Amino acid sequence: MVFVTVGSSHRWPLEQPDKLVLLGWAITLALTVYLTNRITRGLRCQRRRLLRQNRRIRAMSRDLRRHQQAMIQHEKMVAMGQMAAGVTHEIANPLAAIDSVLQLVQRRPERMKPETVATLREQVARIHQIIQQMKTFAHPAEQDRQTLGLNDVVEQALHMVRFDERLKRVTVDRRLAADAGDVPMLPRALQQVMVNLVANALDAMADTPDPRLTITTARHNGWATVEVSDNGHGIAPEHVEHLFEPFFTTKPIGKGTGLGLSISYSLIRKQGGSISARSEPGVETAFVVRLPITDPMLAATRGAVASGSTR
Repeated sequence: MVFVTVGSSHRWPLEQPDKLVLLGWAITLALTVYLTNRITRGLRCQRRRLLRQNRRIRAMSRDLRRHQQAMIQHEKMVAMGQMAAGVTHEIANPLAAIDSVLQLVQRRPERMKPETVATLREQVARIHQIIQQMKTFAHPAEQDRQTLGLNDVVEQALHMVRFDERLKRVTVDRRLAADAGDVPMLPRALQQVMVNLVANALDAMADTPDPRLTITTARHNGWATVEVSDNGHGIAPEHVEHLFEPFFTTKPIGKGTGLGLSISYSLIRKQGGSISARSEPGVETAFVVRLPITDPMLAATRGAVASGSTR
């Protein structure tokens, strides 16, 4: 293009220095175009590589979420397996009552009264309630945040744990603060965390002569807290900092998966909260769950809106 422009303008250099200058400009322009093309191709290749890596990372993230959800469900099934004997006993009692009433009616049909029907329906409703509780607990944790009473959710979790036969020999001390109030949360996730913590406490108190489980709720400085403490054998100081690591467990082989506390940590972090542990071996071990009273997602949205209006 340079040579064509110079030739068409009839200003072709005649002197040797002018020719060298023109040649220098032509070479410089040619090198510039060449290097620009190389850089552009390199950037395009890099962009394609980044797009492929992003797709792989997104696929890995989806797989990781699926595996995490599978582990959460696995821990639920483990907890339900521990409570299976208690569930069987809970259902066996109303079934025995129904069978007794039906045998009585079979022998003496004239004894069939409205009160008898009411008794049968009451026992059926009791069985239905137990099954519904198990189905609700086994259902995958919902992703929608709800604002519910903290004490109510804690009570629901304790009501679920009543199926565990080990709880019958334990003194349960409820210290639920009247001002615990409503808290934004993932209720099923919090229930699962509570079930995990209580199950761990029951394991720790297996050989304790006078086992005592204490559940405490409180509300202070923008946080709602739930504390689960026991007087079991405790945790060695060097193990406390590793409790929430995946597959770490202080239980004998075959007695624990090492995922319960790790999953609990993940479920609480997902709600913008935290979970911590302290232990004095042989005296007390406590796990403290902290949840923000203000929905962290809502607070972030409000902060962004406020920042935008300020600008």
